[in-house]
Amino acid sequence: MKYLLFILAALLLSGCGAIVISSTHKQVLVENVSASNMDEALEVAEKECRKHHKHAVYVPADLGFELAGYSCVEE
Repeated sequence: MKYLLFILAALLLSGCGAIVISSTHKQVLVENVSASNMDEALEVAEKECRKHHKHAVYVPADLGFELAGYSCVEE
């Protein structure tokens, strides 16, 4: 029983953070975004955009539940 609880806890904790699901030199799509972790989502997008020497800017759009889009723009 305790193994089942451990596995369940690990699965629940793994889905808590914002993660990149798509990234190009122009845009980044981040999943698991809510009002409480928008700063974390921006940091994740910023890290992806920096790979192309750009800066992440939030794009308000109706992308669906817990998704956020960012444009990678010149600094």
